[in-house]
Amino acid sequence: MAGGDGLARVAGQAVFVPGAAPGDQVDLEIVERHKNYARGRIVEIIEESPDRTAPPCPVFGTCGGCQWQHLTYDAQLTWKREIVRDAFRRIARIDVDVAEVVRSPSPWRYRHKTAVPLGRGFYAHGSHEIVPFEECLIQHPLLDRVVRAVRELDLPPYDERTHTGLLRHVVARCNLRGDQAAVALVVNGEPRPGVAAPLMRAVPELRGVVANINTSPGNAILGDRSVTLAGQPAITEEVDGLVFEVSAESFFQVNPAAAAMLHRMAAEAAGSGGSALDLYAGVGSIALRLAREFDQVTAVEISEAACGDAERNAALNGVTNVRFVRGRVEDLGSERAEVVVLDPPRKGAGPEVIKAVAAMAPLRVVYVSCDPATLARDARALAAAGWAPLSVAPLDMFPQTAHVECVALFRR
Repeated sequence: MAGGDGLARVAGQAVFVPGAAPGDQVDLEIVERHKNYARGRIVEIIEESPDRTAPPCPVFGTCGGCQWQHLTYDAQLTWKREIVRDAFRRIARIDVDVAEVVRSPSPWRYRHKTAVPLGRGFYAHGSHEIVPFEECLIQHPLLDRVVRAVRELDLPPYDERTHTGLLRHVVARCNLRGDQAAVALVVNGEPRPGVAAPLMRAVPELRGVVANINTSPGNAILGDRSVTLAGQPAITEEVDGLVFEVSAESFFQVNPAAAAMLHRMAAEAAGSGGSALDLYAGVGSIALRLAREFDQVTAVEISEAACGDAERNAALNGVTNVRFVRGRVEDLGSERAEVVVLDPPRKGAGPEVIKAVAAMAPLRVVYVSCDPATLARDARALAAAGWAPLSVAPLDMFPQTAHVECVALFRR
């Protein structure tokens, strides 16, 4: 199930087939041919796989948000584990124990953050064509209500071809309890006055409304400047006994119930001791969890805004043994720790970071990854530098999609 697509072989060539389930027998049409692979389209399902189920979402297969609603949840977990195993075999060329995938607390309505283009719907797979929706079955119902309330403002939608119009995206977040929400209206220019009051009336759970200014012609969602139009720009979230203030725009795990499990898994892999380094620390969610088990934690993050959020979150939780450092991970030549925790973005850590980690000479490295391919690539580099992978524990942070989170433990 590479990239979420089914995989068939026709005359020895790999054919990727969206919407196929392992075990399906299908009549397919080849729609793209490349040197080493092709892409196919299902014409007719001749015999259904026992892993196939009816997708409940009316726009599944058109909307690009989910790829696996047509698979039973148990089958999704089986194939996510296989994706991780395959990455280590094929890319890392390392034989490592991959545990069974830890189930998400809920396979539906788990997303507590959304980013909706033009406030209308999500993009179709592989395009910028908007697929309208009334509700999204993987996001919290409160977010559906926020998006509907923004639609009723009838703001002129942004046109990326002409760079005209006002509303580019609706970015909203709610907490795990579902009693608080915040929304950022991403606008092409200055916000219109008076848009916040009707939103706050329509959605009483809204703590605040923010305008994020993005006048760039590119496809980045967020701009560099935000203006609070009403209320407070952040919600309060509690994860594994820690309290966080999280704005609609900031990075925080979109599945907070599963994030609590992820933080525990990372902390258990890290163990305990005198010192730990948390690299790509974000708003401090893992660093503050590590502070329970280590005498001193150093958290490193390049984003000034995230560092500020992390320091506020430490104060909010009364944590005094975490030091926050703003800077690039690659530049930390003088830092040393018994344990290094890496939680890089999807592109992975890369050779410069692996070299910097090796120079720190930790006893253990805990790698938190949202992409098995880049994890496997970096695992091979860590192994070459002297850190052997002991275990890989996958976690289903994103049910109904092909994405899988992993916590990998390496020991020198």
